[in-house]
Amino acid sequence: MMNRIIAHWYELAVYIAAGVAMVLALGEWSFEQRILLLSLCVLHVHFFEEFGFPGGFVWGGLKVEQGRVNPDVGKWPLNMLSAWWGNEWFALLSTPYHYSYPNITGSSWQRSSSPLRRC
Repeated sequence: MMNRIIAHWYELAVYIAAGVAMVLALGEWSFEQRILLLSLCVLHVHFFEEFGFPGGFVWGGLKVEQGRVNPDVGKWPLNMLSAWWGNEWFALLSTPYHYSYPNITGSSWQRSSSPLRRC
């Protein structure tokens, strides 16, 4: 059972995106919060698209390396556990970071109370 989940982790990303979309629709959010939740939703839809309807980076790499690509993504010769971990790690670590620290220098939505703007 666990091997099947690991081989098809990208299908779970659709449910995560739907859950984030529901949270987004049902909550009272500021503009910045809505953008961050929407980006998390779109990122999970992208995970599903990239692995569920291949034709992107992974497909191209396999096509160049092997000359042919198996249509079943679960049988591709790559470590799907590391792909799952790497994608989810990025999505779930980067979004709360930007949500928690929106006023860090370099952020696209700095407030006028930023010490850099007083100078």
